[in-house]
Amino acid sequence: MEREYRICKPKEFSSKEKQDIINLIKEGEAVAEFLVRIGINRAEMVACCFDEDKLVGVGAIKLPFDSYKIRIHNATKTEEDIRKYNIELGYISVHKSFQRQGIGSTIVKKLLPLENANIFATTRKEGMRKILLSNGFEETGKPYGDEKPEKLRLFVKRKM
Repeated sequence: MEREYRICKPKEFSSKEKQDIINLIKEGEAVAEFLVRIGINRAEMVACCFDEDKLVGVGAIKLPFDSYKIRIHNATKTEEDIRKYNIELGYISVHKSFQRQGIGSTIVKKLLPLENANIFATTRKEGMRKILLSNGFEETGKPYGDEKPEKLRLFVKRKM
């Protein structure tokens, strides 16, 4: 069976689907569950990959709070005016059994054409860094955060 990709507004998902999305993002261990619950409902769009009806990948176009953008700007010491970036590409998470099969990359490619805007993303994972760079993002500022061995990095993609 071929993988199925769906892109929807958060309100279009059932409660069970939304919980599956939250659980998959939690598995990635990059975002606290309470932040995912708030953020997923504020997302502009959510892309999901299903393999035989099992959710195996997710990503979102998010609408970040200004306070979050300011925190990132200050932490990275970037010269980029992050306030001009009103869209965040985030919550990209692929089930461990399905990683390195192009699912994360496909999710990013499906989400990016939806927004002709300045977009930013953060990641501490090398695989996601490569996906972002191959999709026109540039790394900016300094790596930040000390709660985990890998530092977070900021990436930006300017409006075309």
